Amino acid sequence: MLIAVLVLALIGVVLLGAAIITGSTILAMVVVVLAVVGLGLLARDWLRDRRARDTGSAGADGQLSDREAGVLKPDMFEPDLSYEDAIAEEHQSAGRETNAE
Repeated sequence: MLIAVLVLALIGVVLLGAAIITGSTILAMVVVVLAVVGLGLLARDWLRDRRARDTGSAGADGQLSDREAGVLKPDMFEPDLSYEDAIAEEHQSAGRETNAE
């Protein structure tokens, strides 16, 4: 479906350029119609995906998994900073400072 929207967008850009160069009002209206059709296709695809996610992704017992329900659990992410590395670097830099004195 997105390929159709991309093709419509490409055709719309070409026609918009032609409408600007020629000053044609009819071509400009065709561009507007193509834009409305493209937005309609995107909205239809988005609603279809949303409905499928709301109804079709439930498990056998009718419950959504934690990931699908948007519930964050500690196991689902890793910390950005390793505390062990930071502590080791602190000790190394502290050792250099005491040796330098």
